Amino acid sequence: MRETISFLSTCPLCGTPRRQHGYERIELVDSLSGEETIDAYCLTCDVVWPISAQERALIATLIARKPTRARVAAELTGR
Repeated sequence: MRETISFLSTCPLCGTPRRQHGYERIELVDSLSGEETIDAYCLTCDVVWPISAQERALIATLIARKPTRARVAAELTGR
């Protein structure tokens, strides 16, 4: 089972924070480390935009703090 991460990004047209979901953890890690664009989408406005530098930093913090299954298993087994 692949691990997905949800985050909020504010639509530049309507100003509403929109939940972004469907990104896999590894996709986000690769995009952040490679400085690739991470896109967000507003269904109401039907617009796509690249997330801001501040939102990228928040995602990086979320990923760093959220334990993966492997990390939890390693801690439980002492490895």
